[in-house]
Amino acid sequence: MHTSLYILDDDLYYGRCLKKQFESTVDEVKHFKTERNFRKALQSPPNIIILDYNLEQSTGLDVIDEIQELGLSSELLLVSSQDNVNVVLNAYKKVVLGYFEKSTATFCDVQKCIEWMLFMSNDFHYPLNRNQFREMWLKSRKKYGFA
Repeated sequence: MHTSLYILDDDLYYGRCLKKQFESTVDEVKHFKTERNFRKALQSPPNIIILDYNLEQSTGLDVIDEIQELGLSSELLLVSSQDNVNVVLNAYKKVVLGYFEKSTATFCDVQKCIEWMLFMSNDFHYPLNRNQFREMWLKSRKKYGFA
């Protein structure tokens, strides 16, 4: 099955670095700097979406609301320099599978998370059970020393 990943991050350099990181993990990776171009691309929704919190015209949480209104089944990750607990809690309430604070370890942590997603869904042949995924992901992070 073809696996695709969209990244929405208004930081051009960081978005390109994320894109480069995942090119060997998934079949198709696209980076979008603007919400407008990202919205257009959702006509062909990806398996996974990585969102930054602070965007040019809105927030990642606003974009999550739009994705949910469209009824898309893409799995969502939020990557941000935002360390506000309320942002993190709201992200999880809005069905994100993982929240990652931007740091030097972020690329590796998100890579591991995506590998777990691919493993647990058999490369998206089966839907992910979000609660089971989060529980196993958090246990693995503690056990293997991920962030």
